[in-house]
Amino acid sequence: MIIESLKVERFRHLKPFRYTFDPHFNLIIGKNASGKTSFLEALFFLSHLKSFRTHNSAEIIETDSESFILFAEIADLEEEQRSQLGIERTKKGFQIRKDFEPVQRRSELAKLLPILFIGPDTGQSLIDSPRYRRQFIDWGLFQSLPQYHGIWLRYERALKQRNAALKGNMPDGVLRGIEHEMAESGEILSEQRAAFLEELTEKALPLLHALLPELTEWEVRYQYGYSKGHFAEGMAESRPKDRIIGYTRSGPHRADFSIKVDGHTAHQYLSRGQIKLMTIAMMLAQITLYREKTGHSTILLMDDITAELDQTKRGLLLTHLIAQKTQLFVTCLEPNEFPELTEPSLKSSMQYYELTNGSAQKVV
Repeated sequence: MIIESLKVERFRHLKPFRYTFDPHFNLIIGKNASGKTSFLEALFFLSHLKSFRTHNSAEIIETDSESFILFAEIADLEEEQRSQLGIERTKKGFQIRKDFEPVQRRSELAKLLPILFIGPDTGQSLIDSPRYRRQFIDWGLFQSLPQYHGIWLRYERALKQRNAALKGNMPDGVLRGIEHEMAESGEILSEQRAAFLEELTEKALPLLHALLPELTEWEVRYQYGYSKGHFAEGMAESRPKDRIIGYTRSGPHRADFSIKVDGHTAHQYLSRGQIKLMTIAMMLAQITLYREKTGHSTILLMDDITAELDQTKRGLLLTHLIAQKTQLFVTCLEPNEFPELTEPSLKSSMQYYELTNGSAQKVV
């Protein structure tokens, strides 16, 4: 699925405009505060119904306005199908329509438009945040394994029930029933995550070696968040202490994965530029795995990615990006910041916009 066009109204400080897009490469140029990141945020919102910049989407509404509107024309070029997607966000809630029919669930948008985002802080999030790492795995599984979302919902529902029962000091018999459901769904969830991470790592390794040839040994290891194969027993043993603190301390909701490079933990060993390239390799591996498992392509948003990358790294990165055969949206401060993007054969086949104070101009 690709985005063929996007119309924005009252979204941050972006001026009303209808963008048309190339199915492969789209370049957005603009100085700081010109609206580049807001533009990517609008695209991201189409899939995730949230921002990568704020938890309160009402903040995105233009000052002195009551709502913002996004209207996109999307297409599955392989199936020759086209649809229209409209989202209105008021300060009270959402109205979402696909082909003029209401969309009830956020997951429908995520399936419709699988969008990944890489920004200046994405690499640090992958290094610093166990929650981000869990979400990174869950995104890939949600997109490629149809039954995964249902299993995840089963576990999350049981987890909330157990936490409520702990806080309410419910008897052990009640907790045992909830823990049975948690153990059953949680073990399945964990095995699927571990298997997916192994596949993802296999796809990432060639990219890691290509983008970071100075580093030789990579190890990515899944951490279950509990003693593998003994989740039910572990919950029973930890029940007295869990009652005291009022929540479940171990389980798939505490899962994580670690990355080691040449025997060192990645966050202690890698430079900022290396962390950025490592993150890009992991994202491109997601895209490759998604295409292999579903036969479809994703959409990748990349915001100001050139900082800390030399000319050689930029050239390698561009080669691998184009090879993904996905729809790309890339922002830069200046055209000469990423001169490889202005190569005539590439420039002639892409859409190219310049943003100034929220106003867009198409560059020919």
